[in-house]
Amino acid sequence: MALDHLPVGRRARIVALKDDSAYLYLLRLGLVVGAEIELLRSLSRGSIRVFRIDNGELALRSEGASGITVRLEGLDPA
Repeated sequence: MALDHLPVGRRARIVALKDDSAYLYLLRLGLVVGAEIELLRSLSRGSIRVFRIDNGELALRSEGASGITVRLEGLDPA
């Protein structure tokens, strides 16, 4: 599933990043394959989403989150 479809309060594991101009930027922010991420809240009618990754919070626009593929935690074996 794309990260922009993750429900509020759910945790997921990043399984792929779209290789585009933002790829290296996302890696520097800690968005790497295997990282656990949780959607904390949506702002601006869902166009901005706030995630917890590691011990920090990160805000992404929905279009940026759409290029990140995740797997819901607890549904598939790691």
